[in-house]
Amino acid sequence: MDKSADPRADFARYAFGAWQKMNPVPPDKARWGSFNELEQYNQLALKGILEAAAARTHEPGSVEQKVGDFFKSAMDTAAVDAAGLKPVEADLARSPRSPPRLSSRTRSRLCTTGESTDFSASSSGQTRRRARSTRSTPIRAA
Repeated sequence: MDKSADPRADFARYAFGAWQKMNPVPPDKARWGSFNELEQYNQLALKGILEAAAARTHEPGSVEQKVGDFFKSAMDTAAVDAAGLKPVEADLARSPRSPPRLSSRTRSRLCTTGESTDFSASSSGQTRRRARSTRSTPIRAA
């Protein structure tokens, strides 16, 4: 509590003004509170656990060994950069293709007839156009 503040005039400063003076907002943050402080503490604790798992040798196949190896491989940015997309090329080749791109002329024609240019993948993985008409019949010139 900040007893120098009048609670009738500025209750917030009275209630947490002393904490705020002792815990200023760090320059790289937009706000700072006890939950931010707790998050920072937890992040540092988790980092310590990961670094400790990566620094020691563990029984092959153990959770500690898997966590340590995963952390080491993620932190080895030179190897990640050198590998590029090679480790995931097979997965990318198996993934569904992006929906087809329509020309602006086709999109314009579909929109003027009341149809949507929304495309989605069906359960079989095939991409098909989903026509959503905004009106039951197109407007015709008289």
